[in-house]
Amino acid sequence: FEEFASAITMLKQAKDDFAKLFSIVDTLLGNQDSDFIESFTKSEAYELYKKVGTDPHHSPENDRKDFFALINEVLGDLPASQIEAFTQSEDFEHYKTMGEALQ
Repeated sequence: FEEFASAITMLKQAKDDFAKLFSIVDTLLGNQDSDFIESFTKSEAYELYKKVGTDPHHSPENDRKDFFALINEVLGDLPASQIEAFTQSEDFEHYKTMGEALQ
């Protein structure tokens, strides 16, 4: 029973961690200029973003992995100053941890 309870706790934590990652990315993208946001919302990537964002706690593992790969590409399109600021923030540590977990 203890192993089962531990597994449930780990699963809940993973869901909470992914929801936090989505929130970080959502805020980061939402702070971009209107041209960036418009371009992103018209891209194919946006469909997965919306799908995962609808309920990040319950998104399937494959969607989570695809989301992380997609976001890595999207974040690469941010201005260098934004990327640098993000990589020096506390949120980036969570981003790196989630990236390792989703690989």
